[in-house]
Amino acid sequence: MRIWGKLIGFVIGLVVTRGDFGGALIGLVVGHLVFDSGWLGGLTQTGGKDGYVEPLFALMGTLAKSDGRVSEAEVAIVEKLMTRLELDLLWRRRAIEAFNKGKAPGFDLSRSLVDLRAWCMPRRSSVMPFLDMLCDVAMADGPLTDEKLRALKLGAFSLRISEIQLVALLAMKVFAWNTGPRPGEW
Repeated sequence: MRIWGKLIGFVIGLVVTRGDFGGALIGLVVGHLVFDSGWLGGLTQTGGKDGYVEPLFALMGTLAKSDGRVSEAEVAIVEKLMTRLELDLLWRRRAIEAFNKGKAPGFDLSRSLVDLRAWCMPRRSSVMPFLDMLCDVAMADGPLTDEKLRALKLGAFSLRISEIQLVALLAMKVFAWNTGPRPGEW
C-alpha cells in the first residue's frame, strides 16, 4: 500500500494550516490523489516499458492472427520492432508471451486496449509511433485484409486516433513502399 503521498500531504496540510486537523485531512486526500493514485497522470509514472510492452505486443499478435494465420513476415516485423524498442532479454520474453496470448483464439483484447490507452494518454507523443508499428505488422505480408483493417481501426480508436489519421498513415506507408529507391538511385 502506498502511504508516502498521504503522509506528505498530511504533513504539508498540517503545516500550511498551522495545526488545523481539517487542513491536514485535506492535505492527506490531495497527497493520495497526486502521489499515490497517479491521478494527475504521469507524475508518479516512470514511463517505463512495463506499461506498454505487453498490451502493444498482444495487439500485434491479434493483428497478425486476424486473417487466420501468422506469417513469417509478420513474425520478422515483430522481431524487428523488439530490436527497435531496444528490449532486453527479459522484455523480449514478455513481449513474445504477450504476442502469443494476443494471437490465441478467444483472446479478449479489450483489457490490452485499455492498458495501452492508459499508458499513452499522458504521453501523446508515443501514440503515432505505436500506431506506425501496428501498421507495419498489419501490412507485413501484403495488402491489408478487411480483418486486419478492422483490428487496426479498433486499435486506432482506442488510442484516440481518427480514422482519417489512420488512413493517412496507411497511405504514406503504401506510397513509401511503392515508390522506394530504384536500383542505382540514391
